Amino acid sequence: MFCACAEQKSTPETAETPPAVSFLPAEEVLRKYEFFSLKTDSYALPEVYAEVIPFLKQAADVTDTIFQIQAYGHLSTLLDSISDPTLQQLIKINYGPYDRINNHFPLLPGIKPKPSGANFYPPRLTAAQFDRLTTPGKTSSYTLLTRDVNDKLIVVPYHIAFREYHERISHYLRQAAAPLPEGPLKYYLYLRADAFYRDQYGASEYAWLDNYEEPLDLIIGPMETYEDQFMGYKSAYQSVLLVKNNEGDDPAYFTSLVPEFQRKLPVSAPLRPSVSESPDIIQFYDLIYAKGLFNAGPKSIGLTFPSGNKMYPDKGVRRILLSNILKAKFEKIVIPVSDVLIAPSQRHHVQIQAFSRLSLFHEIAHGLGVKRVAGEKTTVQEALKQYASLMEEEKADVLGLYMIIELLKDGRLQGQPEDYYVTFLASVLRSARFGNSSDHGRGNMMIFNYFLASGAFYYSSPTGTYFVNADLIPPTTEELIRKIITIQGEGDFNEARAWIRSEGQVKPELSQNLLKLESARVPVDIIFEQ
Repeated sequence: MFCACAEQKSTPETAETPPAVSFLPAEEVLRKYEFFSLKTDSYALPEVYAEVIPFLKQAADVTDTIFQIQAYGHLSTLLDSISDPTLQQLIKINYGPYDRINNHFPLLPGIKPKPSGANFYPPRLTAAQFDRLTTPGKTSSYTLLTRDVNDKLIVVPYHIAFREYHERISHYLRQAAAPLPEGPLKYYLYLRADAFYRDQYGASEYAWLDNYEEPLDLIIGPMETYEDQFMGYKSAYQSVLLVKNNEGDDPAYFTSLVPEFQRKLPVSAPLRPSVSESPDIIQFYDLIYAKGLFNAGPKSIGLTFPSGNKMYPDKGVRRILLSNILKAKFEKIVIPVSDVLIAPSQRHHVQIQAFSRLSLFHEIAHGLGVKRVAGEKTTVQEALKQYASLMEEEKADVLGLYMIIELLKDGRLQGQPEDYYVTFLASVLRSARFGNSSDHGRGNMMIFNYFLASGAFYYSSPTGTYFVNADLIPPTTEELIRKIITIQGEGDFNEARAWIRSEGQVKPELSQNLLKLESARVPVDIIFEQ
């Protein structure tokens, strides 16, 4: 619902394509987006930092090309075959001929469903064939699988498959680092430049964790595994260029509460392992440039790096909230959604501060819960495979709401509970429109369906709108947390799969109501103008 930050891997699940329907005109599809200009007014960058931005953008543009190859392949031949400029624009937006905010539905006739493994694996590779492969590196986040001239499966490291691109990225990062003053950003950029030569990113990730005081920041390279829906192993390339935003809440106090909340989680003791007393760092930034995976599909309000299960015991991770994207999503989508689907008597509870704090606590909640199956060395990601990311995002949404509820109870957070509850519902409805092509969308459907079944959310047929029953939100939240963390802590793959397949769907009643948003021309998501 609020962010983009997780992981996935084994039984293949091909992206679902809706039943055959007439294809919408490209102009109609494009209307589902609202264009948003990436800029910032919150911080005057020192001149030397402003001067290196062009080099960082050039490096980011190279990762964009690599991601295009990973997601689909080179687009030039496809684009040359299309005369409609709007359709060309849509294909570029989606990094291929599939609508990422509509279950990867093909954008034009004659296109086969998107492979669940994107372009990370050779065509027609089965899970059984993958499991039989004994070649080292097949599960690495930084390798491709392909076939040699004899049709034999082989594993190719990213630094070999994309050598030319890696050299260019390294060159631009060094050019950016050279004029910068001595400090964490300069050190990180040099280490990151070296990392691309052998796909060894640990040292640069560790250095990046110290870059929290500089006004400019960059996350670049292969990271999240969302694009790999076949096995969930392969990292996609992306670049995120950031300028620090000094407005709004200071997250430091709230992050300091992580150990306390870990101890009081409403789950059994084995599912409450201790956490470091040094909490993760969470900060607000403005996004000024995004390429690759971060620019594809539903746009995220936040991110976590290092991603996946990578965490350094002495430093944890850094979690970043994007102030300008958060504000854009609220104004352009959340408010219009609530004007159509939230009961008129509760619409005034949809508040920007509540949306911002729900986003903040989503990020904090990623540091809570279990990372490994209880009593085992197996990670939750390894146990839940391709469902791990979805379950983690669902957990963060619900656990973030739980933290807010508890802080409101003892007065450590001010505001009306209904502001948070109704804003939570409005954002769940917003994310429902992303469909099955998004882990965040499916996770939000599981939340929505659970809250609806409990009566915490309910639908009024006469008004065609949804209400919040404030009395039922706290107990329902605790019940759902218990269910999610139990599945994670027990590593119950079969239970996760069954639950997601049953409840991670937009059901008929909601589907009909979401059509009202289309009639009202409420955008599904934003497109970055950069």
